[in-house]
Amino acid sequence: MQKYSILLTLFLLVYIALPSSAQRDDRKKSSDQENVQSIISEGIVYALPRNGLQVKVKVKSEMFIPGPYFQYAQKYLGINDARSAKSVKYSIADVDVTIYSEPDPNAFYKVQRELPVSLALLSNGIISAINGQGEPSEIKVYGSSFIPRDPFSGSFTDLSSNSFYDLIVDNETGKEKTVQKNMDEKAREAADYIFKLRQKRSYQIISPSDVVPEDGVGYAAFIIEAKRLDEEYTSLFIGKTIYDEQQYQFLFVPDESNVKNEVLFRFSDDKGVLPKTDLSGKPVYLTVAKDQQAYNSISKLKISNNPNAVQHGLYYRIPAMADIAVSDGLNTIYAGKTTIAQFGGIAPIPANLLGNGYQIHFNTNSGSLKSVYKIEK
Repeated sequence: MQKYSILLTLFLLVYIALPSSAQRDDRKKSSDQENVQSIISEGIVYALPRNGLQVKVKVKSEMFIPGPYFQYAQKYLGINDARSAKSVKYSIADVDVTIYSEPDPNAFYKVQRELPVSLALLSNGIISAINGQGEPSEIKVYGSSFIPRDPFSGSFTDLSSNSFYDLIVDNETGKEKTVQKNMDEKAREAADYIFKLRQKRSYQIISPSDVVPEDGVGYAAFIIEAKRLDEEYTSLFIGKTIYDEQQYQFLFVPDESNVKNEVLFRFSDDKGVLPKTDLSGKPVYLTVAKDQQAYNSISKLKISNNPNAVQHGLYYRIPAMADIAVSDGLNTIYAGKTTIAQFGGIAPIPANLLGNGYQIHFNTNSGSLKSVYKIEK
């Protein structure tokens, strides 16, 4: 009997809870609809894009590191004037410019709430389509790190063929002790090993147990390895040169005016790429010049004689071409041509295309019209 009482109690609790849950869902749906209506009543805000320039710079470096035995190069190898100082030289190997888009803070518009159209926007608010499905939207990050690297981080491997210590026996006590070899002794042993390698490569046998491989594959491998070891040991005396490559990216967003000799970054032969605030380097300039003939043609276009066409708040861009140049003040190291959205003009979409079954798609990089066609019913 007690079991049935418990079941009856649980049933009554569930029955009572159901209406309240349904009421909460109804209230949530009603609230969401009110929020949507409130947003629509205020009008939909969208943006037209503007273009920024992403300048990619590839820099090559040539770094020399003196060998630890450079002072013994003449004594043991007969090499004169072995370099003793570190040095590095940078050069600009390549420059490339790409375009990216972002919402133009000077081109935000509001669509009238009475206008019978649907809008598709990107995640950053740029308009993508009217009465149609918009483009896939994603948020990207543009830029690069500017962390300087130590150009002399490379080091020499300990290549001694013998121990770095000598074992010395005291004649009076008979005790043994180890004594670290000095730099002169290490250099002499390294030089001796170099000469042994060269003897092997010149078909000379050092001892009866030291046989040069007779088969072709084995001998070729021996020659390659002997040459590598020779170069490694010789670098202990004459030093080594390390080649490296680094890439940088710089962002610049022009306004509606031409850009002339904007300092993009600074460059030094012995320091490489530097921020534009570092006056120890020479400036590298960016110039962006709009196609004046195209701009004049766009400027001559009349926006509209119909005031209602302007009031609906739906606009598109007519971008203009621009010439891009990157120079060091004397030489042009990059020249290109592209469209810049904000270098052109802005025009309203004709009112007869709105609400009459037309789909309009935008180029989300420039804000220009991509396609306009009537929806088939």
